[in-house]
Amino acid sequence: PDAKIMLAFDRGGAYPNVFTTCRKAKADWVTYRRGKLHTPTTLPLTQTLTRGGDTLTVTYADQSVTINDYGQARQITLFEHAQPAMQILTSDTQSCAGARSSPRPSATASNSTIS
Repeated sequence: PDAKIMLAFDRGGAYPNVFTTCRKAKADWVTYRRGKLHTPTTLPLTQTLTRGGDTLTVTYADQSVTINDYGQARQITLFEHAQPAMQILTSDTQSCAGARSSPRPSATASNSTIS
C-alpha cells in the first residue's frame, strides 16, 4: 500500500501536461525521448547488474533536464558501442539508474566511471 505508482508511456501519452497530472497525483512516470537524442552533460558510468546469478553490463549517463511546460526530470542516456543509443526520461530520481535502464527488475549493481 505504500509503494509509489510508476506509469510507463510509449510515445502516445508522453506529454508535459500528462506528466504534470502524474506529479499532482503523486505518481512517477517513465518514457523515452523521441526524435534526436540530446548530448549528455555528465560522464557515462558502466554498471554491472546481477540478478539470479545472471549479469548484464549497462553504460549510461544520468542527469537532470528541464522539460518545457513541466520542469525538472531525470534523463538516463544509454550507450551502445560508446555512442548514445536511447534516452529514458522519468520523474523517478531515487532508483538506481542502471537498474532503471535494465529489463531485469530487482538487480543489484556495481559502478565504474568511463573516462
